[in-house]
Amino acid sequence: MEMSKRVTLGAIILGLSFILGCFILGSKWVDARQNSRYVTVKGLSEREVRADRAWYSINCQYGANSSEEVQTRIGWIENEAKAYLKSFGFRDEDIGIEGISVQANNYQGANSRFTADVRISVSSTEIEKVQEASKS
Repeated sequence: MEMSKRVTLGAIILGLSFILGCFILGSKWVDARQNSRYVTVKGLSEREVRADRAWYSINCQYGANSSEEVQTRIGWIENEAKAYLKSFGFRDEDIGIEGISVQANNYQGANSRFTADVRISVSSTEIEKVQEASKS
């Protein structure tokens, strides 16, 4: 009988130790997971900052039936867009061609054999000029 009391007492102590260990481990697990849900940021402030450079883009798309017509129209659009932007006081250094893309229209019923996209942009430190050009 005394042997069974020692075994029972040992089993109770072992069981309580196991329960206590699981409780401590579980509470630490929950604490660790809660901290990953928040971010602490120190020293952050908001303020308005005036831009020191502005960018404006003009996009043109047109159709043509020959490669010569595409090249002629690209030159014409480039000249017209540059003249338009220069009327606002931009220099040649401020104006650039962003990209030219020509696609062949190979589907039936197309209005033209080629479709061309031209993007001309201006980048300047004179913000007011860019705003004025973009509004007109």
